[in-house]
Amino acid sequence: MIRRLFVSVIVILALFIFPAVLLAQSGDIPPIPIDTPSLVEVLGMFAGGAGTGFVLAFLFEKFPKFTELPKKKKAWIVFGCSIGLPLLAEIALQLVPPDVWLRIEPYWQALAKGFLTWAASQAAYKGIIKPRKWGELEALPEPVIEERTIGE
Repeated sequence: MIRRLFVSVIVILALFIFPAVLLAQSGDIPPIPIDTPSLVEVLGMFAGGAGTGFVLAFLFEKFPKFTELPKKKKAWIVFGCSIGLPLLAEIALQLVPPDVWLRIEPYWQALAKGFLTWAASQAAYKGIIKPRKWGELEALPEPVIEERTIGE
């Protein structure tokens, strides 16, 4: 259970770090070191609802007990979380004093950059190393396109 929660938190961080990093970069080659968004910026995006649906869908799909619930109950839980999570982010932004955000920021930056390093290593492993290891880098077959005429 702790492992799933950890993975879920990592994925949530990725959803908010990657788009912000991509938006912050100018040009084709990102500058080094990579500028990651501040924790306040990430919470601001989350408070605005950016990616909330995707995050919730991913999280709930990872918990087998959630998938076993009746459809109506799942719909209400997702509805509540879709409203509650951005609301909690907004409350945190308004109630936590600015000096606390400044104290947390170096740790957030270390976490964000560590996560980007981990994500890059996973992408390299799954996209380059593992396929070559198992011989999966073969050309895909051409798609078959059927021709149809109107009225068939």
